Amino acid sequence: MLLTLLSFAAATFLLAIVPGPTTALVLRQTLRYGRRIAFTTTLGNSTGILAWALAATLGLSGLLTAAPAAFTALRYAGAAVLIGMGVRTLLGAGGVDHDEGLNVQESRPDAKAISAWSAFQTGFWTNLTNPKAAVFTLSFLPQFIPSGAPTLRATTPLALIWFITDTLWFVLLAFLINSAKRLLSQRKVRRRLEQATGAMLVGFGARITLERS
Repeated sequence: MLLTLLSFAAATFLLAIVPGPTTALVLRQTLRYGRRIAFTTTLGNSTGILAWALAATLGLSGLLTAAPAAFTALRYAGAAVLIGMGVRTLLGAGGVDHDEGLNVQESRPDAKAISAWSAFQTGFWTNLTNPKAAVFTLSFLPQFIPSGAPTLRATTPLALIWFITDTLWFVLLAFLINSAKRLLSQRKVRRRLEQATGAMLVGFGARITLERS
């Protein structure tokens, strides 16, 4: 059992470090709002993992994949969330008034407009409206559940491990970005990075839209 848990932890960590929508989201939140908001966003995103794990346990994600219309609706909703954030990031790229770097609570006029709860919801709904998360949870988790084991009892520790590894990686990523204040305080560098992040979010959203169910 211990070997299974360790193998699962390693697998989820490898999944986390592969660049995807969450990576772009954490970059965006750190650049625009600072480390604290990025941490809260990460917590919301990881909570979405727990929600999908629970759905998989109850069989809800299986129903989603079996219902093409529901899956398509979720796919377009998730794409709209990513594209919307990407466009806003592109439009607001480089909006820094002075060299406070990532201390955006003071340097960005829009920083006070987002609360920790709003950041948590952004992370949560970004994950929850990702149809690939549903399909992946449904196909990935069962591989680590022993045959004949009670589903809820076996899934709970796996979901918690996934939550922890995912959170630790993205918190570390936000910390590293925030630590690069001196470099990122240069307006041109900051603008280019925000533009790249916005383009990534739009690209991930467009890919979700264009992919076949």
